[in-house]
Amino acid sequence: MNLPFLSYQELCGEALADVAPTPAVKHRFWIDFWRDAHTCFEQWKRGQLRWWDWLAALERCCSYAVWSLRDPGPACLSILRRFHTLIGWTTPSSVQEMIAILKARLLAWRWFSNIAP
Repeated sequence: MNLPFLSYQELCGEALADVAPTPAVKHRFWIDFWRDAHTCFEQWKRGQLRWWDWLAALERCCSYAVWSLRDPGPACLSILRRFHTLIGWTTPSSVQEMIAILKARLLAWRWFSNIAP
């Protein structure tokens, strides 16, 4: 769309109603998966939403809040934070802290598995 030309037409008093938006507007759906899943679960418990309705909405979704194939780090951190919340561990505040925690737990697991009879 040529915005300077549209501004010129508007300043000259010409009608802009016949100008078609180019490209055509397509509705895009964006969700934050974790919050949406939590809301879906709460509404399902109250009988306000069915699972397949939520899954149909997920199928329409074009964009997710933290997931990107080019940069999976934020999604991994989000998944780890949810996992930590479920089992009661502290939540890491950055990707580097997450990696450090995972390395420490892996080393501890290896050490304990070598000691066990």
